[in-house]
Amino acid sequence: MKQLTIDDVIGSFCYKAISTSEKFLNPSFEVHFYDKEERQKMDCFDAKTEIEAWNAAIEEHGKEIQKIMITHSNRTRTEFLALD
Repeated sequence: MKQLTIDDVIGSFCYKAISTSEKFLNPSFEVHFYDKEERQKMDCFDAKTEIEAWNAAIEEHGKEIQKIMITHSNRTRTEFLALD
């Protein structure tokens, strides 16, 4: 009889963790904005400041966007794009 492992019992688990220093040294921001058709959108950018995040949003989505708010994100841009 085979001895069961934790993975056998509860399934595989992602053991990848983000250290606290990585989280604070590589901050990311959620930028909420209206596009040129006035539809509300949200995008996530890895940036050190809110201004850098807003400038990245303008570069990616164009100068016609209107800012709603910018908040600190718990997810990185890579994690955010993986949700799509």
